[in-house]
Amino acid sequence: MLATGRRGVTSTARLLHQLGAEMTEPDISVGVRFEMAAGLLTAIGDEHPDLKVTQLEHLENKTKTFCFCGGGNGGRVKFTNYGSAFGDPVITLDGHETTERVAGERPLAANFGLLCQVQGRGTARQARDSFLATYQKLARGRPFTQTFGAFLHHRDDAGDWAGLRERLPFQPSVRDLAAGRVDELFTGGEHTSLATGFERLMASILAHSSTLSTVADLHDQVIVIGPELEFLWERPQIDTGCRVPGLPVYTVGDAAGIAQGIVQAAMMGIAAGQAIARSRDLAGPMTAPRGSGLR
Repeated sequence: MLATGRRGVTSTARLLHQLGAEMTEPDISVGVRFEMAAGLLTAIGDEHPDLKVTQLEHLENKTKTFCFCGGGNGGRVKFTNYGSAFGDPVITLDGHETTERVAGERPLAANFGLLCQVQGRGTARQARDSFLATYQKLARGRPFTQTFGAFLHHRDDAGDWAGLRERLPFQPSVRDLAAGRVDELFTGGEHTSLATGFERLMASILAHSSTLSTVADLHDQVIVIGPELEFLWERPQIDTGCRVPGLPVYTVGDAAGIAQGIVQAAMMGIAAGQAIARSRDLAGPMTAPRGSGLR
């Protein structure tokens, strides 16, 4: 059984290719993580933990939230280090909600990811390679940031990350960033979808929290950290028991390319375990060798 998770997706794919398994290239979504003062997301985060919103209208490409980290204690931006799995070393983003951080002189941070579908970059592999090549050129494959106003208007922020960090009205959850042109990671349609998607979603969140702030007030109070990516792995053909047809191999979890997350991985593991148990039942009871002392 292959249950390698995200860190093993490339090795799992290589192994399955070597075994002759039929593989389907994935769709790829690209995006960013917006970080801001936790108070802006407290109301919506408390009512709707891990809020899921998909936007289809008035956008170039479908956009959706990803790992919404709001609530009273906000959340942390975390790094996902893929090493050299996709060529040059690359780090992408993830977000985790928190419950026990203590605020210092400035308010805690909260964050959420926003992803949009890639279009106009060729096949899934070409899209991935194109995006990561731009990321290497702009930031050497390490997460970087700019204010939302700079992202929206395609411009540099004044000064470096240390200066930008001190000007923010909240305490950023990570220090290992650099200032840069995150907006240049994206095609025109992708950028429009992410910028417009954030403005529409954030306007609703602000109205829900009864704050007097508008999205325009947040241009210098929200940072855009990139990049966020989804579906970097190929999907092997598997049956309802998670078995690869024609092979004594079961693939479960993130590396199966169907869904991400601990719950999904656990359910796939149960399905595979039940399938294996049924196959052994059909084959008859297992017997120990004579003289082994086992029954």
